[in-house]
Amino acid sequence: MGLVAFEQMTYRKITFNLCTIPVRRVAARLSALPRDERGTISLLSVITIFVLAIVLGMVVNAGRQVDEKVRMQNAADAATYSGGVAVARGYNALAFANHVEAEVFALTAYWRAGRDAGPQKDPTTLNMVNSILDAWNKVGSIFAQSSFRKFAALGPAIQQKVPLEKDLVKSFLQMTELQSALVLPVFESILRGPNSQPGGSPDPLGGVIPRFQRSVVLTTPQAAQTVAAEIARMHGNMTTQGKSSGLEKQHGGQPLTAVLWRTNGTPIGLGNEQDPFQRTLSVFDPSPTGLDAAAYSQDYYELARCQRRSWATNALTIWNEYMLFPFYRGFPLYNPFPPYNFLPGGASAAKASALYWIWQIYTCGQLNKLLEVEYHATNLPFVYRIPVGAAYGFTGSQQCYDCPQPNQPDAFDCACIEGRRSIQNPQPGYMQNMFQNMDPLRNPQRPSNLEQYHFFVGVVYWPRMQQTSPIFFRYPLSMDSMAYAQTSVFIPRSRYLFNDRWGDTNWLRWYMTSQNGNLTWVSANLYDGWPQYWDLLAPPHPINSQWIPIWGIGNQNWMAKLVPSTSDSVPMILQSSQAQQFTNNVRVPNLGGISASDLRRISTH
Repeated sequence: MGLVAFEQMTYRKITFNLCTIPVRRVAARLSALPRDERGTISLLSVITIFVLAIVLGMVVNAGRQVDEKVRMQNAADAATYSGGVAVARGYNALAFANHVEAEVFALTAYWRAGRDAGPQKDPTTLNMVNSILDAWNKVGSIFAQSSFRKFAALGPAIQQKVPLEKDLVKSFLQMTELQSALVLPVFESILRGPNSQPGGSPDPLGGVIPRFQRSVVLTTPQAAQTVAAEIARMHGNMTTQGKSSGLEKQHGGQPLTAVLWRTNGTPIGLGNEQDPFQRTLSVFDPSPTGLDAAAYSQDYYELARCQRRSWATNALTIWNEYMLFPFYRGFPLYNPFPPYNFLPGGASAAKASALYWIWQIYTCGQLNKLLEVEYHATNLPFVYRIPVGAAYGFTGSQQCYDCPQPNQPDAFDCACIEGRRSIQNPQPGYMQNMFQNMDPLRNPQRPSNLEQYHFFVGVVYWPRMQQTSPIFFRYPLSMDSMAYAQTSVFIPRSRYLFNDRWGDTNWLRWYMTSQNGNLTWVSANLYDGWPQYWDLLAPPHPINSQWIPIWGIGNQNWMAKLVPSTSDSVPMILQSSQAQQFTNNVRVPNLGGISASDLRRISTH
């Protein structure tokens, strides 16, 4: 027993010593740790690198968020402005087409006169002019026998000029007849339309130009939407189309998209563009058989006929003066075009033949036939639509009833309809109506009509950006990234014009008017040559309202500009789910019934 007990004690002692050796070593190391600096830098480096990685992720995320915000706002500004420019170009295209149509009528009348007055078809005109020149030849013989020296010298000069003028008249008539045979069929086909045969009745839907204008009205909204979307995509891609850029990869491979909105909360192009009261372009087709035949208005119809006659007559006058310049010119004139020389005056003109005045009668007769007989109700210019509920509406026949021609049934005073007022005719018309309802000068307190038809809001959408360190930083919102801007499509107002003829009042225009039966001089602001109308009956004070800008589709100065996003419809647009029709799976915010004024306080655009 003693030997066994001794062995057990020895085993326990050895085991205890083996177990306590590591403990002692650890204890020794721990006791020496405050004095041992080995490995301290490594530990601090690990902690520092971890903290710097977090800070770096925060900085990268913040920088990317700022860059995204700036990029998206630039895209919103560019896309909105470009979409507004597309709309403005739609208006300018309609105005240009209106003037081209007037030119076509004028040139058709001119070439018809050349066809009918040609010596081969009908020598009546040539014979009539020759008889006039023969009379001048007799006058020359009488002057040659005068006792006055100047008259005696004038007589032979007249006799020498008569055969020259006869040759010039004959050559002009022959040349115009040949030109008419080549050119007139083209102009006739433009007016008749594609579904009408030569010599047949005109197409009820009008010729080539009205069809082009209807296409412009229907396609301009989609063109503006496409332009805005492409400009936004280019801001988010910066590479060729069809390839995803690094920026797009950060947004789930989705492109930056844009939607252009009207201020009624409808994306451009989604409304009923066939309806004149809902379409994007505030224009009206006055033809009884045209695009807006269901909403036919006699006021618009007569207004369009008045505008067409005015433009066509003016174009015909210009063409007659240009083409018959040898028979028309008087005093020598400075040529404002190259080679910038002085044009010959009446000394070398063939005015004795009176061909210019005869030709003007011919062409005016042809123009009247075109406008009043053949194309009475077709090929009418598009007109700008007056807002619904305006003071003097053009949706019926009231304006025509107020502007009859005396003793002429179914004839109306164009000056009265258009609003070219005078003391004898103070009735307000189309121009006063447009100025009253559309111009900011008359509607300084948020003009609803101007905002509804000429303000557009552009919004760009992008899926939320992937975070650099998604474990530590997460996108706080469930919506996609958005930015917006607003544009205005408008006709620029005229600028002040300086004139030194009035002495100390160089910036004013003086005119004489009647006040209480007494003639008196009145002054008003003087402006430059932008298309506008001087309304004598408008009050000059407290603000000058006598210069009326012409809001119409005869004005080709429509343009666009970015304006502050103050539309009351911005909150509704930002929350609208209709954007999903242009960009897939877009997530719009829920602003919780925020008002437009509150949104303007927190988002200053």
